[in-house]
Amino acid sequence: MSCFESSTFRQNLTVMQHAPLLAALHDLNWTFQEEGEVIRVSGQRYSRVKHKDYWLFEVKNTEVTYKSRFFRGSRAKVGFLDREMSRLRVAYARMVVLRAYFSRNFLLEPVNSIADGSSEVADRFNVVAYSLLKDETEKEVKIQFEIHKDGTVVSDSNYIPRDVHDLADEAMEEIDAAFGTERREGIEIKRKAIPIAYADKAFCAPKHASLQAAAAAH
Repeated sequence: MSCFESSTFRQNLTVMQHAPLLAALHDLNWTFQEEGEVIRVSGQRYSRVKHKDYWLFEVKNTEVTYKSRFFRGSRAKVGFLDREMSRLRVAYARMVVLRAYFSRNFLLEPVNSIADGSSEVADRFNVVAYSLLKDETEKEVKIQFEIHKDGTVVSDSNYIPRDVHDLADEAMEEIDAAFGTERREGIEIKRKAIPIAYADKAFCAPKHASLQAAAAAH
């Protein structure tokens, strides 16, 4: 990622990683079975059903296969399953983001006010870290994340010191991998105007541009 950036992460609905999925399932108290490289998942409504044909979906390695029988039938039934899956996508997204940043020593700062009930935002929080650079005068870093009801994640950052910037870069790449998608410059990645006070900080530019500038200087 970069300083002064907003990124949108969209979930590929056919990809899930086991570790954040299991964390999300425990958080939701959903029923699942883990058999080697396969996880079979049901919503709470089907918690007493053990035959594998009744699972909503299964994940083998990272590939998701949905049980099509659950996505046919009455509008009410399909709507219920859509709501169940939306709950899981939000929980999965939260676990993906937090695992990526917690493993790099960021802290969680909850945001109390999300929005009114009509908002598409299901969750909002900051991840916080502190620069260890001796000469850095702005050591605290906050990156805000919003999780929408469809599982889409939107991040927003301002100034990030170089050492924290590298860690945030790694975390963003981990989120991309867990979602099975890749952000594109100018589409999912939107650059904000860099204030004049930060114009001489090369690492506030996109990562590859910063590396090119550093190489040219040598």
